[in-house]
Amino acid sequence: MKITAETLGNPAFQEYFSTQYAYYCGSMYKGIASKEMVVALANSGFLGFLGTGGMRLEEIESSLDYISNSLSMFEPYGANILPSYNNPELENKTIDLLLKYDVRVVEASSYVELSPALVRYACNGLRRGTDGRVIRKNRVIAKLSRPEVARSFIEPVPESVLSNLVETKLISREEAELAATLPLASAICVESDSAGHTDSGISFAQFPAIKSLATSLTKRNASEKILVGSAGGLGSPDAIAGAFAMGADFVVTGSINQCSAEANISYEVKDILQALSVQDTTYAPSGDLFEMGAKVQVVKKGSMFALRANRLYELYTQYDSLDSLTPSIIDELETQYFGKSISDIWEETSNHYQKANPEVLKSAANNPKTKMALVFKWYFVHTTRVALEGKKNGRGDYQIHCGPAMGAFNEIVKGSSLESWQKRGVAEIGKFLMEGAASVLSDLYAEQSSKAFEQTRKSATPKSTAKVAKTDVEAAISELEEIVDVQLDASDWVTVTQEMINQFAETTLDEYWLHVDQERAKQESQFGDTIAHGLLALSLVSHFREQCFPEFPSNATGMVYGFDNVRFINPVPVNSRVRGVFTLKEIVKNPDNSLTTKAKFSIEIHGNPVPALIGDLLGYITFSSGE
Repeated sequence: MKITAETLGNPAFQEYFSTQYAYYCGSMYKGIASKEMVVALANSGFLGFLGTGGMRLEEIESSLDYISNSLSMFEPYGANILPSYNNPELENKTIDLLLKYDVRVVEASSYVELSPALVRYACNGLRRGTDGRVIRKNRVIAKLSRPEVARSFIEPVPESVLSNLVETKLISREEAELAATLPLASAICVESDSAGHTDSGISFAQFPAIKSLATSLTKRNASEKILVGSAGGLGSPDAIAGAFAMGADFVVTGSINQCSAEANISYEVKDILQALSVQDTTYAPSGDLFEMGAKVQVVKKGSMFALRANRLYELYTQYDSLDSLTPSIIDELETQYFGKSISDIWEETSNHYQKANPEVLKSAANNPKTKMALVFKWYFVHTTRVALEGKKNGRGDYQIHCGPAMGAFNEIVKGSSLESWQKRGVAEIGKFLMEGAASVLSDLYAEQSSKAFEQTRKSATPKSTAKVAKTDVEAAISELEEIVDVQLDASDWVTVTQEMINQFAETTLDEYWLHVDQERAKQESQFGDTIAHGLLALSLVSHFREQCFPEFPSNATGMVYGFDNVRFINPVPVNSRVRGVFTLKEIVKNPDNSLTTKAKFSIEIHGNPVPALIGDLLGYITFSSGE
């Protein structure tokens, strides 16, 4: 099959969201993901989301009005929605606007639990079709990084939440009954280390875990597949290809799109972004979650923001109030950081919260440390504002959310028509990445894999194969066909000892302490002891296969020629007992009377419902003539 940009990913994504590609542009706060960006993406068959975070309600409504008047009801677009735990009314009013303008999909970001407002949006318009299937009017893509959060979006909404919405007449009883049979989300976007707010996650660890969870939970409800996509660090065709190769149903790009013609951010910031390399970002405290020590990933090249923000957080943890700061520290903050007095900042901050949320001021009056946090957080608001507006006298303090993907993209497009940000349309960026990823995967599968397989077959096939009696091959096929799609008896348990791990480490030269240093692992590892190498567990597949599959005829030689779709899901602690479970899926007879097979396998851990790894085992069987 020819791999194209349109055939990458899961076609259900295009079906759910009316797109041409299994790709979307994530929202960026303060309307950086602008109304113009959303329209440009939709016109080219891409899904984009208006960045509503930090926008006033009237700004959101104006943008939605522009988008709805620019696009037809069949063109894809959505808006971002964020939880507002301290001000639920803001979230409710935002949802009201999304329903008013018939926005059919939202990107739900930063949720740690379901909110009634988000549930109300997802339930709105649920109905049963003539064929009995539940039809959604609105869809939710949940952007998250933790399995426990993913679970709440994958499982049906709790009955208590639905009942309360029915009682308050926010949804109908029929909508509640149908919602109880469905997951809240249609798709999960697994966000690894990304620009802006980040848990610094690693996609190779996070994505398989959440994908496996989604697969496991949705087996209970086969009426609709939950898609699982990948975001974070995707700034090159190779990275996009890697995400799809890992099993992503769709991919999401983020901060690279703020260096585009349609992004609603200053030209000065775009100039900075265009010049970045992969090493030019770092981490700083988050302004909105300052007290919790949460982090954002930002540009460090040419800006003092990260250095100063970290200094502010350091002071916050060391001192209990503004009054306890030394005169030299106050002078440092007022002259080098703020450019105005702390008293002026407090007056400005007080005026803001007097209108926005007076309860915050009451808390500050009773807690000097809260007041100090509010003054320090003014700096984060200020540095965002000067960056958005491109104020030259604040350039050294620009707070620009960005990850290394920006530098990767810049490197890839050097010398091309996309080198200058003025010529970077978001749709052109998307096509460049998706078409490039399709080319990468085509080369990988069509050339490398095919040639390697042919070479293996030629070297393994005996010269006298043509004289093999057909009955031998047919007998083998007949025996194997009887067990297709039947889970075979599990293998015997094998105990993975420390000696086995040490021998594997010595053989492979992989002597990482987490595998071989039991004393250190017991003190420092989250697992409480050493764990086996993932490849050690994979290497046992051949042994388990010999135990589970029927014996071949005496003139047959079976061998492993590869693996597909291998996913390392769960670590194997030392002294665990593991076994193999197989299900034969395919048998193909080749022109030279050899056979190729594919079997799904899992390596189970005794006492643990989550397997160590899963994948497809590819087999090759030849028959000798007996000469």
